Amino acid sequence: MTGFTFQGQLKNGGVPLDGTVDHQFTLWDAAGSGNPPTGGVQVGGAQVINALPVTAGLFTVTLNAGGEFGGNAFNANARWLQIATRHPAGVGGFVVLAPRQPLTATPHSLFAMNAAALSGQEASFYQNAANLNAGSLPG
Repeated sequence: MTGFTFQGQLKNGGVPLDGTVDHQFTLWDAAGSGNPPTGGVQVGGAQVINALPVTAGLFTVTLNAGGEFGGNAFNANARWLQIATRHPAGVGGFVVLAPRQPLTATPHSLFAMNAAALSGQEASFYQNAANLNAGSLPG
C-alpha cells in the first residue's frame, strides 16, 4: 500500500473554511522559500482531488494511493507536500499555499528503515518469520 493520510486546516481570511474545495498536491525534495514557495525539485506527478469536503477548516485526504508521486518517491530522503487550492465554485486556477508542509516518518517506517541492522535472535526472528514452527523462542 503506497497511500498515506494527510490532515490539514484551511482558512480564508483567517476564518476556518466550510464547504468543498478542489486541491492539488505535489511532492518536493526541499522546503522551498517564499510565497508561493520556490526551489527544490518536484517528485513525481500531481494529485488533484476535486470537491474535497472541508468542515470548520479541517480536511483529511488519502494521498499517493495510486502511486501519483511515483514508485521511488519515499526513499528515506526528506519530502515536503505543496498544497494548492481552487475556489469552491471552481472559478479560476489553483492558488499555491505557503509554506510547504514537511512529511515526517511514522514509527513503523522508522523501524523498517533499520530492520536489516538488527542483530541476534531478533534479526533471525524478523527475517525468518515465514519459516517459524511451533515451539518456544530461546530465552
